[in-house]
Amino acid sequence: MNRSQRESFAEKGYIYEEVSVDLIDRIEKMIDASYLLALRKAGVSMKPTDKIKDYGKTPLAINHKKIWEKKNRILNMSDASSIIESELGEKIRSIFGDYTISDEERLGYGNVYWRIVRPNTKEDIGPIHRDEWFWKLNPEREEECKGKDRVKCWIPIISEKGKNLLLLEEGSHRRTDIKFESEIRDGIYKPKFNNKQNKTNMSMARMVKKDIILFHDRLLHSGSLNRGNLVRISLEFTLIINKNVLQNDN
Repeated sequence: MNRSQRESFAEKGYIYEEVSVDLIDRIEKMIDASYLLALRKAGVSMKPTDKIKDYGKTPLAINHKKIWEKKNRILNMSDASSIIESELGEKIRSIFGDYTISDEERLGYGNVYWRIVRPNTKEDIGPIHRDEWFWKLNPEREEECKGKDRVKCWIPIISEKGKNLLLLEEGSHRRTDIKFESEIRDGIYKPKFNNKQNKTNMSMARMVKKDIILFHDRLLHSGSLNRGNLVRISLEFTLIINKNVLQNDN
């Protein structure tokens, strides 16, 4: 980390970086393939030319929530490796040094996965949370992170500026007054955020195509209601980095 990156990460809890539009386009094609595979496994007839950007334009006889469980949105090992070996992986390494990607689903390789958010659909939006809470509530996942720190990489693949990007509270990784409860959802313990008990000041990330955001494991964030005309597609994964990299940022 250079001085500017370190100061931004310490103060804001995140930094913006850039990758090429060509890489974003290649990732979109990987997601298209993952999307088609999941639908075909569910018995939906799809053409090779069908794209995820057109999802919802033609009604499909599917249960949206069930078919888009996380397990169906994880890229295969080859595509995940391709992304990490790309300019993106090199950029991350230049900032944080050696790292691995977490394997929360125990697949035997780092989990790189995508999200889909339909226009004006509240049920597609996750609540405000810190990523740290998921790990605390499911301690069996902590083993691969012992003595390490975690950073999330989030990348908009299909998005509309100012209409459907990530929401975050700048500097919230330093707050000590945030409380949360837990509940079982989708078979695991997940945090339950109390909006009345916790006052927040969320704002939308300022990003365009080719921007990425790298943020602290304790930064408060959530999805935003998609006020655009297209589905919002994003890619994300958790970096496991050496402890000393962020030791001055807490």
